[in-house]
Amino acid sequence: MNKRIFNSKFLLTLIVIFLVACQKIDNNKIPPIIILKGDNPQRLIVGCEYNDPSIDVLDDKSDALNIWVTDNIIPDSVGDYYVNYTVIDADSNVSMAQRKVIVEPFSIDDYAGNYMVFDTLAPFFLDTTYQASVTIKNMIGHVISQDIELGVFGGGSYYLGELNPGQQFLFTNPAFGGVIRWNFDDRWALKLNGYRGKLSGDDAVSKVNEMRNLRFSSTLTEISTAIEFNFFPYFTGSNITYLTPYLFVGPGFFIFNPEAEYDGEMISLRDIGTEGQSREERYSLYGFAAVFGMGFKYSINGRLGLGFEWGMRKTFTDYIDDISTTYYIEFDDLSPGEIGRAQFLSDPSSIKHKPEMQRGNSQNNDWYSFAGITLTYRFTIGEKSTCSDFEHSNN
Repeated sequence: MNKRIFNSKFLLTLIVIFLVACQKIDNNKIPPIIILKGDNPQRLIVGCEYNDPSIDVLDDKSDALNIWVTDNIIPDSVGDYYVNYTVIDADSNVSMAQRKVIVEPFSIDDYAGNYMVFDTLAPFFLDTTYQASVTIKNMIGHVISQDIELGVFGGGSYYLGELNPGQQFLFTNPAFGGVIRWNFDDRWALKLNGYRGKLSGDDAVSKVNEMRNLRFSSTLTEISTAIEFNFFPYFTGSNITYLTPYLFVGPGFFIFNPEAEYDGEMISLRDIGTEGQSREERYSLYGFAAVFGMGFKYSINGRLGLGFEWGMRKTFTDYIDDISTTYYIEFDDLSPGEIGRAQFLSDPSSIKHKPEMQRGNSQNNDWYSFAGITLTYRFTIGEKSTCSDFEHSNN
């Protein structure tokens, strides 16, 4: 009897040991549990930064977890995206979870209602739907426009003056430069340009006054700034407001130096006083201009913007081409040996004009132009808002 009881107890002990061992093995095969924090799906207004609400993980060995988080979210493009979470515990058990993120277009109508707006200076109420809509629109525009664009310019430059009174793009020469643009919102921006190009003119080509036979060329360097106004809301990186025509206006500063060829050498025309100027009377080689023009912007992708622009510069000098007033040399009093480069470049015509005869028109100052393509890259500056700085209550 005692032996039978002993055998029963021994058998029960083996069964208990077996069950405990099986339970331990099963525990080792239990994967971690992933709990998504926040909403699933998450909704995001286009152009706003995505901040993931994160996850909680439950596991018997939580001190030895490997966690990977990947996503394909493009905040500047409307669409459906996913955040993938992968967790591996110390026993190599794997768990996976996924969160959907919907990037939606911004619509004022979606946010119509009464809003309490807390301003940094003073709180105030907006009692009408119209006022609230305007405020929310400006706030969203401010959020998605805190950026700076850096880029390059390539195109052409030409001039209008005595040697080309009015033919646009005649004597166009290559030009290049750099661009910095600060976007205040989706309508207004400030642009800083640094351009360099070549200006030229020739009576024999424009045929304005072929007998005069004057010509020049000059390298011109410009630094200018301009306010830009977009006809349509525009944001580089948006799939909704991705193109617009625009206007720009501002001041510019430029440096030039007109030259002409003589015996295979380029001669500075200012230095030889082609209109009889003394050293003290010589015109300045730098000046200011009123810059204005128009263009077209197009957002290529989330960071790149393409622009086409044509801008005119009204200067306050008539000497970009070194032609303004009258002739001054009496060639009848000179022998052929006394005609040097200064005399020849002052009047290279075959008829040799008399002193005080008209050489240019001092009543009309010269113009020049830059036209071409800009390619810019957008950098976000400062801390970007998550676009959730307001609360909505339908009253």
